[in-house]
Amino acid sequence: SKVTAVSLGRCHAAAATTNGEMFAFGCGALGGGDPRGFPVWVPDAPSDVYDVACGEYFTLASTADGGLFGWGDGNSGQLGTGGDGKKDNAAVEINLGARLGEKVRVVNPVAGYQHAMAIAVPGES
Repeated sequence: SKVTAVSLGRCHAAAATTNGEMFAFGCGALGGGDPRGFPVWVPDAPSDVYDVACGEYFTLASTADGGLFGWGDGNSGQLGTGGDGKKDNAAVEINLGARLGEKVRVVNPVAGYQHAMAIAVPGES
């Protein structure tokens, strides 16, 4: 398969492929911590990853059906967990519309240093 999306964080990167797989490399648990920087398949990623976004110490992935997942440092609320200081090395599903009682589809995740956003449209995820 071919790489369709790639994103760089502070010291890690993530990539999505044409068959919906996700790979990470660099520092941290998600990247496998391999100092040579070899890509590591992310086993708990959804099977239909469409796009990726890396922040300082966290990663987001959107799926082909509009879902959103995150891994890593959510201390500033980047993972939608309320900034509880939790570091999630396993996938966390992020439901953007839940707070407003709406159903949305994520079409593009965006990650900054310690913040995240997503472009979403109305609809089922």
